[in-house]
Amino acid sequence: MDKRLDQRGAVEMNHRVADLLQSAEGMEKVAALVRDYTEDHIHETSFADKLKEPDKITDADCDRAVNHFDPIIIDEVDSGQWAMAIDFTGSTRNEVVKAPRYAFTINRIQTATVTYDTDRLRTVKQPFSKLLRRDLGEALSNAKDRGLVINVESAVQYVYKTYAGNTGNATNGLNASNLADGTVTEYGVYKSSAAKELVDPVTGDPLDNFVTQRLVKSDLTDFQNTFNGPEAELLVGNQLLVSDFDANRTSDWTIETVGDAQVASTVESTKGYKSLKNFQVVRTRKNQYVRPGNMYAFAPWENLGRYVQLDGLSSFSAKEGTKVRMYEWMYLGMGFAILNGLKKFELYSGSSIIGSGMQDTGYEVVVPKPDSFIPQNNKLDEGIYVPNFTQA
Repeated sequence: MDKRLDQRGAVEMNHRVADLLQSAEGMEKVAALVRDYTEDHIHETSFADKLKEPDKITDADCDRAVNHFDPIIIDEVDSGQWAMAIDFTGSTRNEVVKAPRYAFTINRIQTATVTYDTDRLRTVKQPFSKLLRRDLGEALSNAKDRGLVINVESAVQYVYKTYAGNTGNATNGLNASNLADGTVTEYGVYKSSAAKELVDPVTGDPLDNFVTQRLVKSDLTDFQNTFNGPEAELLVGNQLLVSDFDANRTSDWTIETVGDAQVASTVESTKGYKSLKNFQVVRTRKNQYVRPGNMYAFAPWENLGRYVQLDGLSSFSAKEGTKVRMYEWMYLGMGFAILNGLKKFELYSGSSIIGSGMQDTGYEVVVPKPDSFIPQNNKLDEGIYVPNFTQA
């Protein structure tokens, strides 16, 4: 279905769809079109899928759990590393394990039921494809993306709080003041150089706030070096998830920063760079999830973990009189086999670490927002929770 239609084309499309919905055979054709369109839209808009296209699996690839009936995947963990399963269905209260293997569940994510009136569809000037994008495609895409970000936040905050090199990390937030006096150490979560150096112009004391500072080139070198950390993981940073807001600002780097040929290209476009210091840059306009000032980095997925989809996208449709009801669902699973393969880089000086007295006033502006449009049966908790820990 063509997404770029004028009003006449949109009305003609909607008439054809309304006619098809009058028969069982037509309903099947529309259902197939809906599935194809939704899958295409998710592939185009989901940053989770841009980071790692899910591996397609079948029932034969799954294992059985002992305490529930959902299929699971059991995967290996590198010796001495923390692993964490991702939950797409409504909780970030996950469990971190230190064991030879860990399991993650294959979750169903499902849209809300949407209803279209075939009579009204004939007069709507928005194309049916746009309605599907809004009602079905965006819901599934957003559920994937917010689920990923919330769980990455939980993982990196767990790593930060459990850093054995500084016990202050367990009870103190990561801000410019605490870094200056040595109360905390960057681990799992890191600040940019401008954020760490931000001071009150009157007193000269470190200033803790959530004003996003500009990324400088040397930050990228520092960020890349965090992957070979004190635990000697010997990893490399492979991907960097960035909001359009922060990515666009790299196009303002000067000739002294990057060289004249690259600077010239940024005068023509603010698309910025596809790679920065060996990071493949994945940009998103979904600032409600990847908040400006937050950047997330990932080790190569062959080290980091698994992302799988069981079977394909499924849909249901039924017609009662002039009313057509539809919803769609899919089965996803994800697990991180090495939490130290995840990093968060913050371009602001305040603390967004969640805990009693650990976050600074105003932290809400940098935390992923709840999304009322994500279907209720798979809306994530609005908070971020540090997972429990189990060692086998």
